[in-house]
Amino acid sequence: MVGDGPNNYGKWPSSTYTGSLRGAGPLVFAVWSYVIANAYKGTLELNPKLLAHTFACTPDEIVAAINRLSQPEPNDTDGRRRLEREGHWQYRVFNPDPL
Repeated sequence: MVGDGPNNYGKWPSSTYTGSLRGAGPLVFAVWSYVIANAYKGTLELNPKLLAHTFACTPDEIVAAINRLSQPEPNDTDGRRRLEREGHWQYRVFNPDPL
């Protein structure tokens, strides 16, 4: 499970920078780090307006970053994703490399 609540942390392997997120852009990494730091029991809320204020960008840029993190992994034959939408702003977090 990624993270375990507010004010906690999750695993951040060096392969994050050389794996499938390579070249995704700084905002995707910023949103992913937010996910890792704030997920609780595998879920969290991602509100584009609030995150846009946090990361000094537009809500549309946040939505694009979330969409990138919700896409199937390119080299994964099972089509796994990092995030899956469960509600209006609710997302389930998947950790392909459990602790």
